[in-house]
Amino acid sequence: MMGRRGSALVEVVISVLLTGVAVSAIMSAMMTASAQSGRSQEREQAALCLTQLLQELRNYVTADTDPSPDAPGGAGPDGWRLRGDACGCWALDETREHDVTERLPAALVQAGAKMSYRVRIVTVNGLETREVAAALTWGPAP
Repeated sequence: MMGRRGSALVEVVISVLLTGVAVSAIMSAMMTASAQSGRSQEREQAALCLTQLLQELRNYVTADTDPSPDAPGGAGPDGWRLRGDACGCWALDETREHDVTERLPAALVQAGAKMSYRVRIVTVNGLETREVAAALTWGPAP
């Protein structure tokens, strides 16, 4: 009778430990899925911003680069500058990388997203034209 004393307590402790392990495994899986879903939404939103940037830059590809009333950003020289471009230069200036991170939502910038584009001159069928390559990078949050 002495050997059986306390056996119920041991069984309860073991069952509580097993339940704790199972619950922690389930919670870990749920938190991982939730974090991946959040990252996926951030990346989807950033990709949409990148698509909008490229669509807007199409308006700047024209033979007329003089300050004219039909410039994409309005009349005058500022009409050829892209809103949110850190350099404040012509939107299709091929001499520099254009940092347009400002165009991203604040939540994405806080998460470490950066958006930029570079323009290069290419020759197609004997005519010079401009080609835009945009990049969306993720780094450590500032």
